Amino acid sequence: MNRAAAAGFPNLSVDLMVGLAVQSEKLVSDDLRIVSELPVAHISTYMLKIEEGTPFAECPPDLLSDDEQASRYLRIHDVLTAEGFLHYEISNFAKAGFESRHNNKYWQCAPYYGIGPAAHSQNRGIRYAVPPDLTAFLDAAVQSTELTDSAPLGDSERIMLGLRLREGVDLACYPAHSAEILRRAKPLIPQFLHLDGSRLTMTPEGWLMQNAVLLRILPDSEVNG
Repeated sequence: MNRAAAAGFPNLSVDLMVGLAVQSEKLVSDDLRIVSELPVAHISTYMLKIEEGTPFAECPPDLLSDDEQASRYLRIHDVLTAEGFLHYEISNFAKAGFESRHNNKYWQCAPYYGIGPAAHSQNRGIRYAVPPDLTAFLDAAVQSTELTDSAPLGDSERIMLGLRLREGVDLACYPAHSAEILRRAKPLIPQFLHLDGSRLTMTPEGWLMQNAVLLRILPDSEVNG
């Protein structure tokens, strides 16, 4: 990493995975200290999740309990923000000005294009994907696509994605739902949610419980739809 910085790369990133039972509080703290001393501008942190049906699931390692993972997550938040990193998205930290533009496009609902087998795109009011067939992709003059969502980015999805970000969502942008969302959100303030005027954001504790919080505050019609 130091050699990359010395070579002139100004924007270096590190990924941290947390969730193994062997990752004690001290080990996580040591990792954070080492990373903080490196010339990095962006750090992604992920809680390890083993998906059913994967080779990893056939012989899984010992994992931390949910409470232990939550403790590690909050520890990461405290240490990295104290080191000058912005916790700008649920899993991402950055020095000011080094937030990932690539990731932010997803959470801000901006259009994006995917090229290659199994790549996904969101543009022109739809979502579509390239079939996961490498041979067909290589043989085609133009990549084929399949429609995956004909009406994406409803209010519920925009709120869900926006609350992944540090700036949250402005409820004034959702007049049809704002009063009901605010009514449901009030019992979750200040532990899981923060309200500043009409702007609603999640606290680090809220990010840990994101799905449960969203089910509590989003309109029933949007959640069930």
